[in-house]
Amino acid sequence: MGLAVALADGTGAAAATAPARVPLVLTGEPLLTQLALRSWDVHAGLPQGSVRALALDHGGTLWIGTLGGLVRFDGLALEPVRLPAALGDDPRISSLLVDASGTLWVGTEAGTLLRRSDDGWLTVGLGEHRPIRILTLALAADGAVWVGTAGEGVARVVPSSNSAKWLQIPTLLLDRHWTSIAFSGRDTAYLGTQRGLIRKSGDTYIRWRGPGQADLPTSALHTDANGTVWVGTSLGLARVDDRGVQLVAHPSLTGRAVTAITSNAQGVWIGTTDAGVLRYASGAVSALTRAGGLIDNEVLSLLVDAAGAQVWAGTTGGLTLGTRAGLKTFGAEEGLRPDRLRLVAGGRDGAVYAGAVTGEIHRLADGVATTYREAIADGGLAGMAEDATGTMWVASGHGLWRVTPTGLQRLDVVPPGGVFTALEPVGSVLVTGGRGIVARLDGAHLVVLVREAALGTVQDIASTPDGAMWLGTSRGAFRWDAGALTALPLPPDTPDPSVQQILPGRDGTVWLATRSGLWRFANGRMSALRRAAGLPTEPLSSVLEDDRGRLWLTSPAGLLSVATSEVHAVLDRRRGQVTVQSFDMADGFKTLEAPADGQPVSWRAPTGEIYLASLRGLVRAVPASLAQLPIPPTATVHRVETDKATPPLGAEISLPSDMQRLTFTFAALPVTSARPVRFRYRLEGVDPDWQETRDHSVSYSHVPAGPHQFALQASIDGIHWSTASALTLNVDPHLWESPWFPILALLAVGGVLVTVHQLRLGQTRGRYLAVVNERLRIAREVHDTIAQSFAAISMLLEAATQRLESDPAGARAHVEQSTQVARRALDQARYFVWDLRQVTDHEEGALHEQLQAAARELVGAQAVVESTGVPRDLPPDVKLQVLAIGREALVNVRRHAQASAVRVDLVYSERLLTLRLRDDGVGFDTATSRPGGHFGLVGMAERARMMRAQLDIRSAPGEGTEVRLDVPLAAGVSSSGR
Repeated sequence: MGLAVALADGTGAAAATAPARVPLVLTGEPLLTQLALRSWDVHAGLPQGSVRALALDHGGTLWIGTLGGLVRFDGLALEPVRLPAALGDDPRISSLLVDASGTLWVGTEAGTLLRRSDDGWLTVGLGEHRPIRILTLALAADGAVWVGTAGEGVARVVPSSNSAKWLQIPTLLLDRHWTSIAFSGRDTAYLGTQRGLIRKSGDTYIRWRGPGQADLPTSALHTDANGTVWVGTSLGLARVDDRGVQLVAHPSLTGRAVTAITSNAQGVWIGTTDAGVLRYASGAVSALTRAGGLIDNEVLSLLVDAAGAQVWAGTTGGLTLGTRAGLKTFGAEEGLRPDRLRLVAGGRDGAVYAGAVTGEIHRLADGVATTYREAIADGGLAGMAEDATGTMWVASGHGLWRVTPTGLQRLDVVPPGGVFTALEPVGSVLVTGGRGIVARLDGAHLVVLVREAALGTVQDIASTPDGAMWLGTSRGAFRWDAGALTALPLPPDTPDPSVQQILPGRDGTVWLATRSGLWRFANGRMSALRRAAGLPTEPLSSVLEDDRGRLWLTSPAGLLSVATSEVHAVLDRRRGQVTVQSFDMADGFKTLEAPADGQPVSWRAPTGEIYLASLRGLVRAVPASLAQLPIPPTATVHRVETDKATPPLGAEISLPSDMQRLTFTFAALPVTSARPVRFRYRLEGVDPDWQETRDHSVSYSHVPAGPHQFALQASIDGIHWSTASALTLNVDPHLWESPWFPILALLAVGGVLVTVHQLRLGQTRGRYLAVVNERLRIAREVHDTIAQSFAAISMLLEAATQRLESDPAGARAHVEQSTQVARRALDQARYFVWDLRQVTDHEEGALHEQLQAAARELVGAQAVVESTGVPRDLPPDVKLQVLAIGREALVNVRRHAQASAVRVDLVYSERLLTLRLRDDGVGFDTATSRPGGHFGLVGMAERARMMRAQLDIRSAPGEGTEVRLDVPLAAGVSSSGR
């Protein structure tokens, strides 16, 4: 909380040393050293470190010209730009310009002038002139682009003609290097050369000289909003007036070689060869050098916005962005020395007091910093505050000091317990804290109020309106009231009980900044806001409350701000997390390293400003201004890619159904802060809620078909978001996702069912036809054999009956003959029954085994059956037909061949099954005879046709018979021995 004392004058004091005073204004335009900085070099994406030119187009894209090529910055990432192949192997960029239409012009070190259009890059014709280099580009009031070159003079290019007209400069004024161009009105132009400045008015050219009619080698020219022409020379900054070129007299400018000039409402900005960036305004100069965070002191190019919110500096070491920060830090660069601060407090008169680590005390008021240089080195600073009389007191480890207009005066008291660790006014008395001790100052003596080892080290003391005294200690929080000391309960699961500061709140709540988060004591209960509830970090060093309903916390992560109502809601379990606004080095801190000991480390002025002690100076924050910062940039999608193609951006983007990856690349422009931009996005139908990222692209896989909308927002702090931009997409459906696919699928299923039905119907018809054919065959067999035998028997028996009485011998002969016919018929019936049994039992046994069985039964031992090749699994109907044909051939051998030897060969090849049967019987004439009746050979031929097989029968009288059957095998028939 601080340190204060109500003390009578006349106490013992040491003689004071006169304080030192330097100008230091806490309000007003920030110095360049107080800008928030961010830098890029070759390690961050620049192709080369020397940034020769900068240009900002109308969409907010920053174009960067380097000796390694052209780069585009979209607010998040540096992207090299591919230039025309006509440039060859020399990508060096020397100058950039964006004209009134937003077109980018590029001048190169190789003397080529390019212009960017919607169709790509155009090379601007320079006629017969071949400049060695293009040194500068300037935009005239009439829209023409003027080109300053090395070796050829100055050209004027009208964008509509895309060709150059060279100025007719008098010979006496010609120069090899035309370094810069500026305009004054519509008719006057200033041309800078290495030999000096030339003024062109109409067709008249005049050399414009400096003081004493001396030529001033000119490296930069700029016309500000008031029409003043500023000149950068090797001798410093100059301006043009009616008398010529006048050097600006200022110690920081005189003798400085100027490389670049620009201006805005904050003044004239100057780039130098060795002093970084300077800003000249109202006779004062502010500087930003490498010591203050600039990436390099040699500046090659400058770009500032009109509002003064940002400045870009291109140097030989890379690129630096400086933005107006929400915080101001006053340190050694701003005149506050020493700037390693431990304590900060304030007075009723608005003065700010800061205590340095080395013991010096600063008083800042009325634009002056007064430093009391009597170093308080006895134990380090422990506390500082103003008493009721307006006197500021300082506590060191071993003493008390009073700040007077003439210096520091020490009070001759000895701290009980050997050391002071805290000090606070309670009512009209001063209360000190130590190790296990609390005492009040009574005159020149200290009276111990509390002596309790359980306290640990007292780190802060506060008083509440009810007269109670609160103690923040290394072992927790204690309350002392009416002589009684009470230890307050710790919040559950507290890892570190150390209380750094206590703040009685406006609504009666007591807030405690601790090493374990922000504690709240309300209604007799202690609760804690920690990381799980949204706090970025748990160690806190102080807590303040403003009049806008927000708490301000100091922490290793910087300055944190949170709404008091949100903290109450979370701690009362009415809300899950708080929304914390954080401020760090991107907002103006020069370091986040904070003092280790002592209170107060922060102070809120009666006017609302907050002051913080840091190890790089005094930090000033204005809550009302911070509440309005930062303005988020506009988020835009600038590329959509799939693994198939890169579709053009439009009102609606159509995407193919077979894409495997969809990538969005986006940017946030214009750049408004040194803090990196964060995005949140949502793809409708894929993302259930907003997704946050710090990358500038996001990829999806397997995006469902149909219309989608990709929404995108940008933010600087994660709290204030830009208005969402949206991109409409339509993913083509896959075949199965199309609306007519169910109809097509139904038709296909129906077609399959019809096909299956037709196949089954064909199979049934085939089986039926097979049955019919078999019946016809049986009918033929019965008719040609058994039926004819029965007819012969009938006729013989009738003849025997007629001759029984008249010729008994003849009748007996007829009966004997009928008996022989009956025996033959019985034989035929047996063979026929055997054939039916073979047809019924065809599935039992391998084919060659069944042929062997048939041969033994029909022919006898003289038959030999052999199988060669790899046996195959045959379809059942094929196996049946082959077996039936073989049996029929064996039957014919038995009936007609009178053979002594029969051989049956079954041959399997890759695509053919061959059945070959040969006998050495009587044979027959194939042209005139058919053994076994016509039904035998006809049946064999019909069976062969059913298998689409080839049947060949060869025979001759006395030469035996050969039957050959070739059956084609299907590709899917497997080898299995069947």
